[in-house]
Amino acid sequence: MDTLDWPDHRFGFIENSMKLYTTMINIVFPKRIARGAWNYFVQEAFITFYEYIVIYGPPGVVLWGFGSRGAWNTQANLLDGNDEDIISYRDSVQSTASSIGVAGAIIAQVAITALSLQFLSQVHWVAHALWVFSLVSGIMTVYYSVKQQSVMGRLSHPKEIREWLRGIEVSRSLETMAIQNHRPNPRWFLPGVPSVLTVSAPELLMGASLASFLIGLGVYLGFVWSKQLDIAEGTIESRDVFIIYIISITISYLVYTLSIIAQYEDTYQRPRDVAERNFMTWKVNSMGQNHGQSPLIARRDLDQASAITAPVDLAELLRRSARLHRESAANDEVLAIYYQQQGTVAKP
Repeated sequence: MDTLDWPDHRFGFIENSMKLYTTMINIVFPKRIARGAWNYFVQEAFITFYEYIVIYGPPGVVLWGFGSRGAWNTQANLLDGNDEDIISYRDSVQSTASSIGVAGAIIAQVAITALSLQFLSQVHWVAHALWVFSLVSGIMTVYYSVKQQSVMGRLSHPKEIREWLRGIEVSRSLETMAIQNHRPNPRWFLPGVPSVLTVSAPELLMGASLASFLIGLGVYLGFVWSKQLDIAEGTIESRDVFIIYIISITISYLVYTLSIIAQYEDTYQRPRDVAERNFMTWKVNSMGQNHGQSPLIARRDLDQASAITAPVDLAELLRRSARLHRESAANDEVLAIYYQQQGTVAKP
């Protein structure tokens, strides 16, 4: 039970590939933004996808395609957090869901208005279809936001929230793992697929609704210009409107994407590293409780060790375990001497 039960034959290839990849990428892309952009697409498209499948199995494909990485990271960091953080997360999810529901309703209303635009019947049917999809996605955003608030509202105790994040079966496995002589499953120390998808659904649907509306609007403006449908405005004016629209969309998207890429290297977490870290947290907390140490002290010790690399963390953990065993042995020796003296006195 000292290490996680990783399928080494699967991870050996990716670990060696990561070492070679890291060396090459630092040479090819010395600039942070360029390196972050390359890492953003490569790591999300290949590394995360592969590790999701290895850890979660077939549901990992669904998680990679429809789950939010932000939601996954937040839940992974909270699995062994204190009760106050767990409750704050529940309240934050409910508040965010409420805001997303309002935004979804606004987008749906805008899509309804777009369906009544002039010349819609004369442009390509794709514009009409995209706006219908935007309308449906906006409505579903409102529904899933309400559904999410209802689900989170029923979780009143931190233990219930942790079980919901991990899954009930996983939580039961963790409770009985201390008396089982086997290596724990990495999946036990990561958030479950249902919880990530539940939190991700409103945001995903809202993004799809907004994107389909904007693409449909671009198709509409492009055909109004190319087919010269707006005679009153003229071809030149219709072309200029379409160009301004494309420029504004491109700039907005680039600013948003570059802000994510610039922080990507600091925020990216490999699923394997997160599982190892959460496993060490669980071991420290369990070890502290078994030796009479406060979980808060164990958490503090882990936080102090988190600034160093994983191999050093494991070495520090083993040294702390050896120290606690020595202290326990010394206390046992004192008790043995005490009982021996008591027996000697009681003998006459």
